[in-house]
Amino acid sequence: MKAWLALVIWMGLNQSGAFASENEFIYWGAGGEPDGETTIFDSGLRELSKATLANSPRWGTTVFADGGHGVTQKIIRDEIRPVRTTGVGDALHWDFSKNLLERRIQSGELKEGDQIILVIDTHGGSRHEPAITHSIFTNDNQPYLLDRLKRLTELAEKKGIRLGIVDLSCHSGNTLALANSKTCVITAAGPDQYADNDFSETFYRNLRRGKSLEDVFLESRDKNKTPSFPMISTPQGRVANQLLYERFLPLSHWNTEDYKTPDLLARQLSREAACKQPPQHMAELLRSIEEWKGRLGSLMPDTTELESRVKAYEDFRTEMIRKLKQWGLGSPQMNGRYSLGEIVGTPWDQKLKELQPLIDREQDSVRKARLLGYLAIYRTAQKQKEELIRKRPQLRSFLADYNNTLNKLQMTSKFAEAIGVEERKLYQVIYRQESETAPRSNPCKDIQI
Repeated sequence: MKAWLALVIWMGLNQSGAFASENEFIYWGAGGEPDGETTIFDSGLRELSKATLANSPRWGTTVFADGGHGVTQKIIRDEIRPVRTTGVGDALHWDFSKNLLERRIQSGELKEGDQIILVIDTHGGSRHEPAITHSIFTNDNQPYLLDRLKRLTELAEKKGIRLGIVDLSCHSGNTLALANSKTCVITAAGPDQYADNDFSETFYRNLRRGKSLEDVFLESRDKNKTPSFPMISTPQGRVANQLLYERFLPLSHWNTEDYKTPDLLARQLSREAACKQPPQHMAELLRSIEEWKGRLGSLMPDTTELESRVKAYEDFRTEMIRKLKQWGLGSPQMNGRYSLGEIVGTPWDQKLKELQPLIDREQDSVRKARLLGYLAIYRTAQKQKEELIRKRPQLRSFLADYNNTLNKLQMTSKFAEAIGVEERKLYQVIYRQESETAPRSNPCKDIQI
């Protein structure tokens, strides 16, 4: 009822002319978060609240985000000013705002030379055929396919309206498929990567009057401290993507606290080992460096540090994969689900402790049955672990080594970040060189804050 009331109010304002503006800024975000008072998007929203664009009467600002997190809602309500209207970040509101923009373009209310910036800052998933983009997640954790924006981009191109789509979600590189002669697309990560708040927050800080979207992107990318690969749809950006992304992608994976459980660790590192042995990454990168030298000539930055950092990372990952094999994480499973390494290395007592409250709270009978199934599996695994250690006391030393290695895996983020710093030097040079021969105008340069 509240959602429909918000839409009715918004329609009334639109009919009264309260939405007349040559520059439209729309924010969709803060979806896919667990229950609680805060979301991981709060710090980004605070940065956005300080941006010139979000506080300028030159821009009509609309925010459709979250819905249920008290602190997040307070930031939207009290800190982002002036906001024309706000609403929850669900498919209903996102579709309505998209459809209203389309109607305003078709009616001529939004006309040639007007500007629209749509920022998407929520959780995102990977692309699945036949989609050309990917899905982002609403406040109730439902997928929302960004292919729905295709018609908006076509109308903007037809009517000469400058449209910027800034996708700051994971796997956002897939959204480059929406770019055209009037639509600029900027993403926080490549098609196969997770995004991080660092780029989005830096991007918001750089949204200052007098800059183009291209300026904001380049400044934000250069300062990005994470291993992700932000992308832009300009001709220069596409060349840089083609030359660098696939080469640096295998070196941009990292582990955080969320990936310390043995089963997830095994899937990630064993999959990488099966697909391509780490030394090949180094060899391929070295070949590419020689190609880049021929292309960039005297502009080519010194790559000594890059080669050193890549070698250190690859040596580390080779050792991790060796240990995985040594521990049996790639061996036949003991109970149809877990290998020796997983049985002994996993803190089953902790997993059981975390699972029980979820079972107690679950109301849906199907999901509850699934959780009870996991409970039985974990209990069986815990008994197997106790029996194995009783019969083979030497496994206690294995367990200490296993846990110590898992802690060391936190180093992978440092390796990937260090390599990312060197990648940005190359990207900057390639982009600058390509700019010398690129068209003077592109949709990312044409959109002015």
